[in-house]
Amino acid sequence: MNQKIEIKELTSLRFLAAMHVVLFHNMNMLGTDITKLPNWLLAIISYGYCGVTFFFVLSGFILAYVYSDSMMKSETSSAQFYYARFSRIYPIYFLALIVDLPRGMAYFIENHSPLKMAASSVAYLVMLQSWHPRLATIWNSPAWSLSTEAFFYLIFPFVLPHIMKTRKNIIWIILFYMVPLIIYYLITSIFRFNLEAGIHEVFWRSFPLIRMFEFLIGIYLGKLFLHDHKVVQAIRKNTYLSGIIFWVLAGGSLMLITQESFIPQSLFPNLILLPVFSLMILILISVKVPLAFMLRNKAMLILGSSSYALYILHVPMKPYIERINDLIPLSFTGSPLFIYLILMVVISLVVYYYIEIPAQKILRQKIFSPRK
Repeated sequence: MNQKIEIKELTSLRFLAAMHVVLFHNMNMLGTDITKLPNWLLAIISYGYCGVTFFFVLSGFILAYVYSDSMMKSETSSAQFYYARFSRIYPIYFLALIVDLPRGMAYFIENHSPLKMAASSVAYLVMLQSWHPRLATIWNSPAWSLSTEAFFYLIFPFVLPHIMKTRKNIIWIILFYMVPLIIYYLITSIFRFNLEAGIHEVFWRSFPLIRMFEFLIGIYLGKLFLHDHKVVQAIRKNTYLSGIIFWVLAGGSLMLITQESFIPQSLFPNLILLPVFSLMILILISVKVPLAFMLRNKAMLILGSSSYALYILHVPMKPYIERINDLIPLSFTGSPLFIYLILMVVISLVVYYYIEIPAQKILRQKIFSPRK
């Protein structure tokens, strides 16, 4: 397979997006200290689930960037692609289930029948839980996004050739942008389902066929970059202006989050953040954005590389870290959350270097190493 240069800024952004999700899931650890935080910060953290939109777009872009040449030239088969993805995500995905077993077993014993426990366990193991909203978040709730991602991996070898050969790329991007908005309107206005709460909200946020369009847009962004599309050329010709636009998009989206909005919270990622993330990614990979040098810092790159472990393990590890917190005699403002975040970063680094990388090497050697 052809080796592509790592786009360092995107690797670092993965850590920031993962940490946003972690904070979103764990602000309750502050207890009454949460009232000491400014409202604008709480508002930003409350949109932490939007980090998954960034991951899906970025996934499409990275896969197109890495695999388009080799797959279009038949140097990488679909089977090799699937195995490479499996070796990348499944070992830590499975580890997260093992870590989550005590909490999950206690939950099922108290609330559900053995049949539902068996069904949800099988769904998790085969990465199908996101297809049913009642199964999506039972075991290790963030793992639903990996189930959805697995579907993206499944379709990638089939959709990539069509996308790479199509014309009118911007029109297709706009179309893929509009489809979820139309679906949202049909579900809420015609069928009268409330997508802001309960099982319907879980369905909207996790169902693969709805989230698929974010991934497809990411593939198109990869194509625009690889083919030096006129949009990319325009960004490069206006380096200074593009850098300003990048920070305006970043700051503007944060400002919108902090304000009372007529936009439903479940629709906000599709309506606002999807185009914002898309343009920010294109700018960041096309020019050197002012002040983005911090994203090329070695420490940020390491954190970005270990962000998958941080993301997939932060919920299963929480009960264990809470017990550690009970044993540590620290009582400064926000100490439980602060200790949790520090330990999770350390754990993610350890898992990345001593489990994730070795597991990938072992699994990939079995298929990619030369046969004797």
